[in-house]
Amino acid sequence: MAGEEKAVPKIYAFMTGKFEEKDGQTRFEVLAITQDGNLIVDDWAESKEEAMVVIGAAPDSDNRLANRATFEATYPDGYDLEWVDTGDLSENEGARDAVQKMEARENDDATKPEQPKARQGTVTLPLPCPVPDVQVADYGRKLAKALAEIDQATQDLKDHTKEAKGEIAEMEKEARSLRRAVTEQVMDDDVECRVDYNWDSGMKEIYRMDTGEFVRGEEITDDERQEALDMDGNQEPEEEATNENEPEEGGENGLDGQKVNPDANGMDDQAGNDDQPGENGN
Repeated sequence: MAGEEKAVPKIYAFMTGKFEEKDGQTRFEVLAITQDGNLIVDDWAESKEEAMVVIGAAPDSDNRLANRATFEATYPDGYDLEWVDTGDLSENEGARDAVQKMEARENDDATKPEQPKARQGTVTLPLPCPVPDVQVADYGRKLAKALAEIDQATQDLKDHTKEAKGEIAEMEKEARSLRRAVTEQVMDDDVECRVDYNWDSGMKEIYRMDTGEFVRGEEITDDERQEALDMDGNQEPEEEATNENEPEEGGENGLDGQKVNPDANGMDDQAGNDDQPGENGN
């Protein structure tokens, strides 16, 4: 609404009752906190009057430059500084709430792990540095060695991957077989099968030997065709395989150990007997 003054934030200043002895003098703690409970000034004074001057709450007095700068940095758009006597803290609602918020924040901070005091340390990092000319050749040899090791490691990885894939494929095959045994109560096993070749059509048919069931048809491979041709070429002709009684050159009782036809030998003996005289000379 027009004409209304904009409320400015409060800063409460007071003495806490805490004191210290320094240079033979007793000094008391003076605080300034925001209405939200943020501590922004922690100073010391020998009396209330000095404390009000230090903070800038005394009539016709200016606070210390450092404290004033802190106040202005906290509230750039303006603030209202209010002095509260120690005995009035419990009765001043705004100051009391601010103190309670400050104490709650201090309690929260007390539960946090203690932080180290050191703010500086050292660390070693890989950063660009100049390489002397005399070391370039040595680094070149190391580079060549490193690249060779990378190539070898890459090949080893490929070999291992290929081997692992093969092992995985075998395990998957076994798993599929076991799954089928569980779900269908059927399991693949080695069964002897008959293969019928139809050379004209180029197809072969496979049948189970145990049940005679047709398994599948497949195209005859070139290797199978060549193998059959080789087997045909290695077989002996039937006439040579079955004609076992024909005389063979070099047979039994013949020249040079050759076999002689016994019928032929008998005819020769008979012919010889006809040319010889009998026992009685006839």
